[in-house]
Amino acid sequence: MKTDFSKEFGKKVKRYRKELNLTVEELAERMEVSVSHIFEVESGRRFLSVNTLPRLSKALNIPLTALFEIETSGKDTDTILDKEIIGLIKSCSKKQKRYMIELLRNAMKLISSDKGTK
Repeated sequence: MKTDFSKEFGKKVKRYRKELNLTVEELAERMEVSVSHIFEVESGRRFLSVNTLPRLSKALNIPLTALFEIETSGKDTDTILDKEIIGLIKSCSKKQKRYMIELLRNAMKLISSDKGTK
């Protein structure tokens, strides 16, 4: 019998996956598991092994601990996006980070000027 924790964990996995606009098939491919395995995890009928948890964390580009955090606010979407951005940045070289900063600054200028024209 699976516990409420398995169901909540599965919901969290599904939410993280959808936040990244990944299909079940894409997540399964990233994790090197079957599609049915992902469906069973997301539905709470199955839990991941200790060996598979790090692959899920990597596939969703989030820290492993994020999968076990207790959510206390409605800002989960922001948290997911923040963690994805941080994960992307951490994987970059120093040169890439400098380039990304410049891109972000320019993007923010465009977004700000866009808001003023609407």
